[in-house]
Amino acid sequence: MSDVEGGGAGAAISSVPTGPKDIVNTAMYVEPAVLPTSLGTDIKGIHVKCLDCKAWDKVTKLSNGYTNHLSHWRSCVKEKYDELLAERWKERCKTETDVNDGLISAADAASKKKQQQLMTITNWHRSLNMWLEHIVLKNGALSDVQCEISRSHMRYPEVKSTKTVVDMAHHLVEVIEEKIARMMDSSPACQISYDGYTNNGTHYVCLYASFGVPVSSFVGSAVVKSVRNECRLLASAPLKPIDESDSSNESDDESGDDLATSFDARHHRQYFEETFKFYDKDVSDGGDDKGYIKCQISDSTALNPAIARLMGFPHISCKNHDLSLQANKMVAETPELKAVTEAVASIAAAVRVSCKHTTALRNEETNEKGDKYGNIKAKGESQTRVWLGQAQALERHIAIAPSLIKVMDDGIGTLNNHRETVERSFMEKAKKHNGYMKFIFNVSTALQKKCLQLSDCRAYLDTLIARVARNSTRRTSIFFGCTLGTEKIGLENGLTSDPHFESGVCKIQQGVSHEVTMTDAEKHACRRLLLSSDDSDDDDDFDEEDFYASVEHEKKRKAKEVANVSDYIDCGFILGSTAATCEALWSKADEVLRKRRQGMSPRTLEMILFLKENRDLWDIRDVHEADSRRKAANKESRAAKRIAEAEEDEQMAVTLGLINLNQNNN
Repeated sequence: MSDVEGGGAGAAISSVPTGPKDIVNTAMYVEPAVLPTSLGTDIKGIHVKCLDCKAWDKVTKLSNGYTNHLSHWRSCVKEKYDELLAERWKERCKTETDVNDGLISAADAASKKKQQQLMTITNWHRSLNMWLEHIVLKNGALSDVQCEISRSHMRYPEVKSTKTVVDMAHHLVEVIEEKIARMMDSSPACQISYDGYTNNGTHYVCLYASFGVPVSSFVGSAVVKSVRNECRLLASAPLKPIDESDSSNESDDESGDDLATSFDARHHRQYFEETFKFYDKDVSDGGDDKGYIKCQISDSTALNPAIARLMGFPHISCKNHDLSLQANKMVAETPELKAVTEAVASIAAAVRVSCKHTTALRNEETNEKGDKYGNIKAKGESQTRVWLGQAQALERHIAIAPSLIKVMDDGIGTLNNHRETVERSFMEKAKKHNGYMKFIFNVSTALQKKCLQLSDCRAYLDTLIARVARNSTRRTSIFFGCTLGTEKIGLENGLTSDPHFESGVCKIQQGVSHEVTMTDAEKHACRRLLLSSDDSDDDDDFDEEDFYASVEHEKKRKAKEVANVSDYIDCGFILGSTAATCEALWSKADEVLRKRRQGMSPRTLEMILFLKENRDLWDIRDVHEADSRRKAANKESRAAKRIAEAEEDEQMAVTLGLINLNQNNN
């Protein structure tokens, strides 16, 4: 048997069962039964029903075993045996994981299992699931569903309507939202991260929530409790205009910052509050969950700190953005480095804009290094969502310099105008600066790891700062001449709204041994993270002149450290970078919104991105549930409203297209 991956959050990889009893309990509907006898005694038995043909409905003695039931199921499903067994074992593991994680009770799990076992998965549902994976995971065209040629290549061609698949997908979004809401319900706090994206005149904002979910696992016979950190996409919808009649949306921000956008902090606050309502959280002023959001992580444009001030929680600057700002500042203020990077960008542009130059360079690289280098090309200046592009351009220029020299010697094109960029003196300067630029780029890459805690991000930057400070004057070091400052990447960078909160969180994340060293300012800034209001450090309010009070205070501090008991909630959910979440999402959006798909409805795009990011939370059983909701046609559901919005947007796009066509014809 093959190994299958358990579905849902936190599911582990587990081998599918091989014994008849386990296989029957996994793949068929089984419940206890009794068989009365003529002597008036009861014999233990089992009631087994085939979920695929429903013709096998037997009550047999328990002592008879499961072999006959297994034989029937093998003959019933035939070549689909391995696939169906893997599907149902995955669901069984998923349910057991939810029970262990505390997401559902054992009684609810038993009820859910019975319902799901009686839920018949037909080829119709497999077809829905297949088309959904084709559209969401492979960025397939929506129109493929109605294309006869595309259907002829598919294993399950039963579904033939694009609208059916799209409507079911919107209901599936609702099913997943309910799952995330249950996960968030068991979490005491969260951190939000967000970013904007404009395409075809529509401004989208993605909103992620990072939170900890309590889980329980067995180590031998002992139950070990821990916290699993989740980072989930909650929404990626367009911002809507403010409802001016709502006085609660009046901004209390008096900073006078130029927000440099048509949507201000009030729009974002309304968007965040409405989104959290989908997950049964009221984070508005006076709401029951006002303090649920403990902080935010985002880039530090003028808008984002203003949002944090308006909503009343600290703003943490994205460490990857901070490092990018600091590196750009270093390049701009170092004349030699600036001249080298500009010259490299200039020759890269000359290569890229000319087919003759590009082809000649590729041919030289292929002749020297082999066919795998046939697609190599010069790198230019940094583009959107490319971090430290100067470092990449420098390294690429050094790698292709020998080929560039040969192309110039052959007199191809106008590359001889850039001869100085391959001369010995220039290359020595490029290699000197490339040493530390490559190291900084590696730090940036490390900061892009998904769900990287704030303390880890801070540790990476502190290591970089220490390396530069220690080696910038050593001639034998790669950092010799490096002028990287600390204005943007230091703790007191002016970008994070409260540096004491950031440093305090880092100490909490590193454990009680560091937590006990928190300063009074850090404790005050981190009060929102206390387990309860009763956990404030009243024992710190002692008379420092009283010797015995000081001794008693030190004893309490040592006892707390030895016992490893924290006064604060588990802060592992507080992250230090958004590059691996928000920025990566918009890269995926670029892949979805290709040139011929610019007319896609914003709601359809949001649906696709949501299902992409939360792929581990849905499978064919959830598709079955979503299809059932689609058929129920509840017009008051969120899914029905989203479907109506999507259809309205698509109709508007068609109308505008007809208007443009008429104008062109005229």
